[in-house]
Amino acid sequence: MVDTTYNEQIQNTLVHMEERVVTQPDTVTLSSGVVVRSKDVPKPRIIALLEQFPDPEVPLVENKDKGRMERNPKSESYIETVNQVNMRRGLAMLDIIIVSGTEIVSVPEGFPKVEDTDWIEELELSHIPVRRSSPLARKFAWLKYVACTDDSDYEKLLTRTQMQVGDSEAHVAQQLQENFQDI
Repeated sequence: MVDTTYNEQIQNTLVHMEERVVTQPDTVTLSSGVVVRSKDVPKPRIIALLEQFPDPEVPLVENKDKGRMERNPKSESYIETVNQVNMRRGLAMLDIIIVSGTEIVSVPEGFPKVEDTDWIEELELSHIPVRRSSPLARKFAWLKYVACTDDSDYEKLLTRTQMQVGDSEAHVAQQLQENFQDI
């Protein structure tokens, strides 16, 4: 008699792996019906992006009782500046995810496509410029301003990309998502 326990364990493991793939697909369906595939955002791009938004310097105030200057992180102007920097980081992270972390899989019938021009003219009338000659710029503008029709679309993209970039970058993305929710 042949011992089938080992083969059963392998098969059970494979079934479990298949279930995980099915329950965590690499595609996201946006509220517009557009389906995008998430892909890895290269770590150097994330690092370069975040380096563009350094934390502001904590202001110094004179402590007359102690006769010295001390940092004041409770300054209203400092808190306002920190909030602005965090908002810009969140928006920039969203932009890099849209442009580098997605690939268009399908577009519903009747919905404008990237190669169409009507949506570009509409954006331009709204004073949102689109560089028509650049396929990447068109994709970016189309995803950001046409395909993502609901705030939940951005959250889906952020969440899906966090799963792609790894633990330390996911922590950064989570922090940015929390800041983004305040926008």
